[in-house]
Amino acid sequence: MATSSSSFPQAGLALSGGPGFYEKLNTVWHERALQLFMLVVLGHWGEHLAQAIQIFALGWPRRRRTVFLASGIRG
Repeated sequence: MATSSSSFPQAGLALSGGPGFYEKLNTVWHERALQLFMLVVLGHWGEHLAQAIQIFALGWPRRRRTVFLASGIRG
């Protein structure tokens, strides 16, 4: 019986017998995954910055501020 050092179950992600999803994510896809995560974080920060400008620089009431990335959700 093979044991895995990962705490995540493999759940059949390695169908061809090659490296699984988590192994690829931590090796060949690592830099691209970090770039994608950085894009999401910077977009989130940009949205907070835009809302701060709307509230404090433009003087908009807090209920009038817009949400760019999730236009259907109001916080």
